Amino acid sequence: MENQDAKRARLLVEQWLVAHPERVLNRRRKPADLLNWKLAAIHSVRTGNPYDTDDILRWLATQAEGSAMED
Repeated sequence: MENQDAKRARLLVEQWLVAHPERVLNRRRKPADLLNWKLAAIHSVRTGNPYDTDDILRWLATQAEGSAMED
């Protein structure tokens, strides 16, 4: 069972993805890649400053979209 922090982080990541459909497009094309990105994002949100959630997710998306991360 998911604890409250994990549930809150997962919901924040899902909401962010819905609000930013143009981000992490290369990950959205492959379900396994998107799942890995979500898991990393959830971990980062849980361990980061709660007031920096949007910044954390934007940074992770930028990293995923970078040329070094492209297939």
